[in-house]
Amino acid sequence: MSSNPIFRLKVFTNQNTREDAQKGGPPTTMGIILKGWTRHLEDPAALEHPASYRFGPDEDIQEHVTPLMLAANLGHRGIVELLLNRGANVFAATYVLGYVDRGVSELRTIEANAFVTRGTNKTALVFAAEGGYGNEGIVEMLLDRGGTKLLEMATIEGRTPLLAAASKGHALVVGLLLDKGANIDAMEWIPDDSPTPGKLKISAFSLAARQGHPLIKQLLKDYIGLLNSRGALGETAISIALRNGNMDVFLYLFKRGADMSTKGNTSDTLLFQAVRRAHLQAVDMILTKGPSLLDVRNNAGQTAIFAALENDHLEIFEYLFLPCLLFVALGTV
Repeated sequence: MSSNPIFRLKVFTNQNTREDAQKGGPPTTMGIILKGWTRHLEDPAALEHPASYRFGPDEDIQEHVTPLMLAANLGHRGIVELLLNRGANVFAATYVLGYVDRGVSELRTIEANAFVTRGTNKTALVFAAEGGYGNEGIVEMLLDRGGTKLLEMATIEGRTPLLAAASKGHALVVGLLLDKGANIDAMEWIPDDSPTPGKLKISAFSLAARQGHPLIKQLLKDYIGLLNSRGALGETAISIALRNGNMDVFLYLFKRGADMSTKGNTSDTLLFQAVRRAHLQAVDMILTKGPSLLDVRNNAGQTAIFAALENDHLEIFEYLFLPCLLFVALGTV
C-alpha cells in the first residue's frame, strides 16, 4: 500500500461508501472528510503517485494504480471531480504483476497490434465501469475529459469500459457508454471453463449472458442483431448461457428465437452442451425446435446420444434413444 495521503483517504472511506450504498443513499461521510484532505490535492507528486492495490480478495494485485483510478472504482465522485480539476491524468493505465505467468503474453502474440494500439490494462474509466453504486456520474466526468480515445482504450485482454460494465451487469453504465458511442461489437479474452479449458473471446452481449445478468434484455431490445451473433470461437449468447448454467437467460433467448443449430469451432451444437450438462429440460426444448440435431455429429464424429453415454448421463441417454427404439418397433428403420 502506498504512503500517498490521497490513497489513505480513499481506503479509509471505502467501507463508509459501501455501507451507505447498501442503504440506498449516497456516501454521507465524504463531504466532511474532504474538507481535511483537499490540501493534498495541491501536491502534484501526490496527485499522480502510483501504488500497488488489490481491489478484492480474489483479484490480482494491480500495479501503478493512481488516486483517480481508486476513487473512480470506489464511487467517490467528489474526489474524482477534485482530482480531475487538479489535472489528474485520465489516460493513465495499470499493469498486473505476474500477467505473463498467467498466459496473457500469448494473447499479446495473437493480437499484438490491437492490444498495443488500444492501450495497456486498466484506466480509471474501466475501473469506474466495473464499480458499483452511482458510478454513472463518474463515467460521464471521465469521458468529458478523455473523449473517444478513453472510451476505446482496452486492457491487455481487450476489455473496454463497455465490456467491463457488461461483465458486472451495470445496465445504466452500459447504456451511457453506448450512448457515447462505445463499440457494441468489441470483444475480450476471458478464461474458458469448457471441457477444453483455454481462452474465450466474447462480446458484451455474451458476457451478460455468461453472467446471467438481466442486462441481456436491455441489449437485445436495442440491438436485435446480437441474438445470433458469434464470438471469435463461434459461440453465441445462448450457447454461453447454457454452458454456464444461466437457464433464465437461456429460456429468454430461446423464446426470442435464438438459432438452435448454432455450432462452436468444435462443431458441438446446443444439444451437445445440454446433454453434457445433463439438462433434460434444455434437451427437450432444443429437440422440439430442431429434431434433426439428434443426428448431427461434431468434429470427433460423435452424436448427442454418444455424448450422453460417454458422460454417464443415463437419463438423457434413455430420453434420446427412446425414439430410435420406437422406430425399430414400428418397423420404420
